[in-house]
Amino acid sequence: SGVSVFDRLMVWSQTARDGDPYKPIHSQLVDHMIEDPKLFDLAEFSQGTSSWSTMAPGGSSDFYDYHVMRCSNAPVHVWEPRGVDARVSVLIISMPAGLPWEMQRPSFDALAAAAVKSFDANVFCVPIGSPYAPQAGCPLPVFLADLVSLVDELPLKRPCVLVDNTFGSATSLIWSLKERLAGALIINSAGFFSEEYLGSQAHTQLEKVCEQRARERRGEGRDVHFIGKQLLSLHACGAPDFLELVLQRWLQAVENSDSSIWHGTASWSEWLPRCHTRLLLERSKLNLRVRLACSVHAPGVVFQESMRRLQDFFPNSVFNHIPESKEWWEVENPHFMIDELLSLLGDILAESTSHADYLN
Repeated sequence: SGVSVFDRLMVWSQTARDGDPYKPIHSQLVDHMIEDPKLFDLAEFSQGTSSWSTMAPGGSSDFYDYHVMRCSNAPVHVWEPRGVDARVSVLIISMPAGLPWEMQRPSFDALAAAAVKSFDANVFCVPIGSPYAPQAGCPLPVFLADLVSLVDELPLKRPCVLVDNTFGSATSLIWSLKERLAGALIINSAGFFSEEYLGSQAHTQLEKVCEQRARERRGEGRDVHFIGKQLLSLHACGAPDFLELVLQRWLQAVENSDSSIWHGTASWSEWLPRCHTRLLLERSKLNLRVRLACSVHAPGVVFQESMRRLQDFFPNSVFNHIPESKEWWEVENPHFMIDELLSLLGDILAESTSHADYLN
């Protein structure tokens, strides 16, 4: 069947005890997954493995507890270290255009498990799309104000790290939350354009395309299969059999989601041409430890140039490309992002420890 022994054990361990994880085995498998990512490699579907498509949510393990809390009517996924106080908080806000949470979840399970195990982090993830999503016509500043109110309800520790995985829509929150943040990981932030581009014919065409896509996603008679293939061509790369697997998984995930998933991806299309730039143009530089990660195959103007322009705000930043990724790194190369987050957390905690030693 092409499914590895490790994959079979992982899937079995998650429901082996009356539908719940059999923790002695599940915890050992999670440990091995963190130490050797090749055991759980989402990027190898085209070569026959299928761990991503068969993985169920991880639940709790011997070293962390998992639960979902509700804040401002939004589900927030929480991973907390078991038996010890958290040393650092990680706040993830995730809204990759058109990718359902069901398809993001395995990557964030692995990312959270690695952060908890390596640094005793508590991890909070706010997925935007379904069921928590902007309503039709909601201005981006209004939605961001709602997000800040939501974050205010979370028991975040200091130091705290923000992971911005919203394709640019929530990147400006770094300035709103700057008093609470020790660092940020910015992934594929799009739509921060130059004044020259905003006045160009190419930008006018982009606005027309985005308006059309927003209408297609909100329309009652939407062609789901067509939109899926369109999203895949825009945001993912890989061998044909891998992309077909992703498409089928996407169709299944959309079927399992409510209609609010369409409001999330439509809103991003509406905000992209101008709103991201308006919110970022007047920002000042921040002396914040930042890592920027941009998919190596992402489009130049919308993503690559936007990320380089964004980097100018952060003198203390590192820019890296995500290998073998177009934009949906969650299904292409999640292990690179695990390494990026762990590197950032390690730097921040080392700096925090050094500062404490100096004060003492």
